Amino acid sequence: MPREEDMGGVMPRRVMTLFLLIDISGSMSVNGNIGKVNSAIEEMIPLLKEVSDENADAEIKIAVLAFSSGCRWITHDISGQSGAESLESFFWNDMEAGGLTDMGAAFSELESKLSRSAFLASSTGAYAPVIILLSDGCPTDEWEKGLEKLKYNNWYKAATKIAIAVDDGDTSVLSAFTGTTESVLQVNSNRDDLKKLLCRLAVISSTMNSRPVAAGSGEDSSGENNAIKVADEVKNDANLWGGGW
Repeated sequence: MPREEDMGGVMPRRVMTLFLLIDISGSMSVNGNIGKVNSAIEEMIPLLKEVSDENADAEIKIAVLAFSSGCRWITHDISGQSGAESLESFFWNDMEAGGLTDMGAAFSELESKLSRSAFLASSTGAYAPVIILLSDGCPTDEWEKGLEKLKYNNWYKAATKIAIAVDDGDTSVLSAFTGTTESVLQVNSNRDDLKKLLCRLAVISSTMNSRPVAAGSGEDSSGENNAIKVADEVKNDANLWGGGW
């Protein structure tokens, strides 16, 4: 029986979801950080769309969770409910900074949506997601409880997890989230690095996670290994750091 692609049909693509967990607490107004984040997300969408359009294996979707005093999803699914959103329909509205840093609440909310019955629902299957966490401070709630629950989630275990510590962001907390210090990047917002870094991380990690790994290739495609690869590539990007990390 001929394969569908041999008959000129289009094979269904699996979905790879990019989760962005963005700290929008009051301190993110310093040095115009929230404006840099807004600009980065707006600029990354056409780049991610290009990666998705050129990928025969995967469609990239985006899910943005903003946290301050509580947390809320910025993205919506096709029905208008909070969910992972297609890049075709995604339109970015700028966020404003204010409030506390309820990172634990964000962890709990993320855990509730990392399942096939929630944000990872797909009739064609899903690749392991990418999760990028950005924060410039210390959590103001009981973040350990939220993270402990999250660690039992199988999608979280398989995900490529990367964190950005802006200025004095608590790298110990961010390392606890990613599982390794090697996938935590620290950025000084006095320079113009934050915007470029967030955009570059999203594109590189999404590209890596949205491709199949051939059986027997010997390539380690675990989430932790992918995160370290992405972090290393960004650290050595001369366009970001003027010659290296």
